[in-house]
Amino acid sequence: MPLAYNTTSLEGFSAGILLLPKGTRTVVARTLTSTVAVAVGATVITCTASVATDLKAGMALSFFKDGDKARTYVLISEDVTVATTATNIPIFSSKYAIATGSTARIVDDLLPMYGIQEFPLAAQTTTVDTTNTLSGTGTEKKAIRSDRTIQFSGVENHYDSPVGGDPALQLIKQTQRDGGYFGRELYFYAVYPDGEIIEAAILITDYSQPGSYNEVKKYSFTAHLQGTSFTWVDPYS
Repeated sequence: MPLAYNTTSLEGFSAGILLLPKGTRTVVARTLTSTVAVAVGATVITCTASVATDLKAGMALSFFKDGDKARTYVLISEDVTVATTATNIPIFSSKYAIATGSTARIVDDLLPMYGIQEFPLAAQTTTVDTTNTLSGTGTEKKAIRSDRTIQFSGVENHYDSPVGGDPALQLIKQTQRDGGYFGRELYFYAVYPDGEIIEAAILITDYSQPGSYNEVKKYSFTAHLQGTSFTWVDPYS
């Protein structure tokens, strides 16, 4: 009998950024706690916040509760401020049942990134050859560090679009221009549709804005995930 398995569609991948203050990679994070059980197909989740928190449409929440086998995920459909008292959060139809008392961590002041088409995560490991007289006919290496990157590409939303343009992309562009924002680090927070989370301070390089009269306005850039700020939370913890 074959093993049962399923794949994860990446439709609904959510990412957001904010500008980091100079000299620090510290961000403010809030905790949301579900107060009512959520059924599959629900379009509202009721939560309290550790501190009143503004959530933007297009951002996702990754919930977990001790004893659960895996994380759950919802995608916010409308801007909302979550109070310290129970607040209804509009969401797109939930693919998961979410238990009362499940919690989600969210970074404050994120600008949602829109129009993303490609977002491959890669790690290029730096190694040192440690082959020696005891290695026999084989070679040996020691991993020293890893250059972690995400190669983003997508389409730019215009300001008369339903989502009101793309403030996150405008911020990214500012880090590529002369002036006070050039070379500034951003903070990046992403949630996959299976609840997996990646977050880190990032440096933007290789920004490109191709042009063609047969095309729409597009962008691409590389996000370098910086040092010990990198956090990777798998879907099962």
